[in-house]
Amino acid sequence: MAGRFLKVRAGGWSGHERCLAEWIKLLRGEPADLSTTGRDARATVEVAEAAYRAQESGCTVRLPITPRPWGEV
Repeated sequence: MAGRFLKVRAGGWSGHERCLAEWIKLLRGEPADLSTTGRDARATVEVAEAAYRAQESGCTVRLPITPRPWGEV
């Protein structure tokens, strides 16, 4: 995946704020400037979750992980 990242204009907003604004446009049916698929975004969250689980357990966590129910720690 090296070399697949693009710089995004953020203006006075953080990258996360801009991303959320673009997703809201998309949900409203408005033109949106999105360069990442939902599948790519989910994979990023999965890697972060695996890192947290590995830190908590002290063990290696393999992907894909099994999702936990909301609110479960």
